[in-house]
Amino acid sequence: MIYNTLSQLKERHAEIISSYRETLPIYKRGTFWCFIRCVLFVLWCLIWLESGTRYLNLDYVYYDMGSSKLIFVPMLISVAGFFIIKPYKIWTGRTYFGKIEKIEKQSAELIKKDDKGAKVIIKRMHMVMYDGMNVLTVRKPSGRLVNKKVPNLINFDRIYDIDSSISVINGLRFPVPMNKNVIPEGMCFCTKCGSFESKERTRCSMCFTTLWYK
Repeated sequence: MIYNTLSQLKERHAEIISSYRETLPIYKRGTFWCFIRCVLFVLWCLIWLESGTRYLNLDYVYYDMGSSKLIFVPMLISVAGFFIIKPYKIWTGRTYFGKIEKIEKQSAELIKKDDKGAKVIIKRMHMVMYDGMNVLTVRKPSGRLVNKKVPNLINFDRIYDIDSSISVINGLRFPVPMNKNVIPEGMCFCTKCGSFESKERTRCSMCFTTLWYK
């Protein structure tokens, strides 16, 4: 079935999210790991704060309360933890759906529509096969355009195309195509490594993750 109207897309997106939640336990979902990242970042800051306080309270340690190091070093440690643990993913890792308006293949080509609605390739460059990250420009129902980075893979052109609709789920590497016809008959799609697996399988033969989009 092809989903065109907003009501159909909303219903289909709800079905996909329902299947995702029913199949995967909470500790395997993206929202759970975003929460864990935030907890780890808080622990990171508390551990370093406690360690620094202990060090400064040692009898043989002398420090000047007016020293800029007392501000710069904790800030540097906090920023390092922010980029190592990535707690910001609780805001950037959103779940939404929309229609693909543009596909930019990194180091390869940019595919978009011209004024007449025909797909055109704006640029083409040499690329190592299946290497790099592609960028999908997705228009959400609100009209807002968002970019979603997707690893290049052998099935990329089959799964993602201009004007096709996808569900982007927090924590999943690959967006889910709303149209199941892009998946070969009798197969299911692994949202972690992008491979096609037999519907009889419960885990991916490549990455061993739980298969839920069937």
